[in-house]
Amino acid sequence: MKNLFFILLFYSLFSSNFLDANTNLYSKKKESPINNTILISIDGISRNTLYALIAKNKLPNLAKIITRGNYRNIEVNSEECSMVSSYTKLLTGSNNNDVFLTNEPNNKVVAFGKTIFEKIKNSKPELNVGVVFNSSSNYHEQIRFSQLFSEIPTESITVYPEENRDCKKTALLVNGFIEDNQEPFFIFVNFTDVEQIGHRYREGAELYSEAIRKCDTAIGEIIDRLEQEKAWESTHFYITTNYGFLPKSRKYKTANKIWLVSTKKVLRKGFLTDLMHSILANYGIYHDNIDHTDLFKN
Repeated sequence: MKNLFFILLFYSLFSSNFLDANTNLYSKKKESPINNTILISIDGISRNTLYALIAKNKLPNLAKIITRGNYRNIEVNSEECSMVSSYTKLLTGSNNNDVFLTNEPNNKVVAFGKTIFEKIKNSKPELNVGVVFNSSSNYHEQIRFSQLFSEIPTESITVYPEENRDCKKTALLVNGFIEDNQEPFFIFVNFTDVEQIGHRYREGAELYSEAIRKCDTAIGEIIDRLEQEKAWESTHFYITTNYGFLPKSRKYKTANKIWLVSTKKVLRKGFLTDLMHSILANYGIYHDNIDHTDLFKN
């Protein structure tokens, strides 16, 4: 009987350790859950220059994001690009004027509840949501972000004052948001450094490429902060632009061939309006009455 007792005891301990070991092995293989989203528009970057810099390994931080995901062509859903038109498409996912309270050219205001920020906050109230709008001295439209998106509820969403910040100051602001808010979080930010150089000089100029490299460095500072907070693996980046510039020119109104860099693999070509709906789908938020392409689904 004693021998049988010890045999059963040994079997019990061995089985328990074996199962624990296999459970640990399985858990290590599981991917980290994606809790956070950082959506960035680097205004005014053309495919032409961006892809050349990526190919030459001049953008190490975008390369780090691409290693987790990829980059792919997308387009603005119109023949003519502008700040108001592109940002309305990006942040409301709509190509129609029905998102505006009024359609007066210099008095456009996006209606309450129409932006990606509000849709995420309403569906996922546990998310900390932030918005950083940077203005540009070169925007030809008189309308400003603070007017266009003035209906965003600031009591539930952190909206930083609109300023003409450079990418370094903007990265510091984003890092402050990350430090001040527990996961999960969603934040949108735009960089205007490249756009301002493009309007002043031209696409493809050395200063234009240098401005892109500065934005890449700023993104690297955000990645560093995420790594310090142990949140890099649990954060998705989606980086795009409002419009490009035509090669070696300052023309932008017909530069609707843009791009998307993402930590999540972009599997389909699509439009700027598709990005918002694709991000919402990652959160399990769907709007069946809106026709769109899920960029991340086969």
